[in-house]
Amino acid sequence: MSVETSVILHAGWQSGWQYAFVFFATLSSYNLYYIKSTEFSYHAILTIVGTAGSVVSLIMMPIIPYVYLAFITILSLLYLLPVFVSFRKSSSYSFQRLLILILVWVLFTFQFQTPHHVIDLRYGLLLLYRILLLSHLCVIFFIRDERNQTYKRMAAISCIPLGVLQLVVSILIMLQGDIMLAVIYLFISLLMIRVSRHVRTNSMSTTYYLLFVDGIMLLQSAFVVITLLSTS
Repeated sequence: MSVETSVILHAGWQSGWQYAFVFFATLSSYNLYYIKSTEFSYHAILTIVGTAGSVVSLIMMPIIPYVYLAFITILSLLYLLPVFVSFRKSSSYSFQRLLILILVWVLFTFQFQTPHHVIDLRYGLLLLYRILLLSHLCVIFFIRDERNQTYKRMAAISCIPLGVLQLVVSILIMLQGDIMLAVIYLFISLLMIRVSRHVRTNSMSTTYYLLFVDGIMLLQSAFVVITLLSTS
């Protein structure tokens, strides 16, 4: 999705070290979150690999967006805090962590890639679509993991307006003249609506989430990069 951002904003390719940092930082943080889990034995190894890769990539990056990096680091630490520190949580804590996760993803895959891009209507629409897409994806995982049934129902209901707003923003992007990009976003939005409806009404396996929920991010970015680069 970071590569997709560079393409849709016509920002040119960023340093390969920057994309490497995004990869390794994500690898380390996700595995660090599960490092105390006894279900798998590879989380510690991948955390070490991800951390080492992150440090090397960050050192080699020619330009570092320090402000966004600071925000991402602080938010990530807040998200990972419960893994290592026990404390009394408020009733809304799970929603707070959901918001933190969405913010991290948006900052890391969008603003972090083009920190000095001109902010105009097109930029705003593309950013809004990214926020809606990542919010929709995170809410789907929230529905899977949340134990409070009331919160699960609230999250499930929110999928409907999120999907509708994705469609609306995709149409607005089309009206701005980005026809091919808008067609891809419309397709992904419809797919998201279908997947979230399936998740809300059925109990799905981990494989389903990996392929059809996480996979949507890869699918969208692949479509966008291949289509826009081949027609430019």
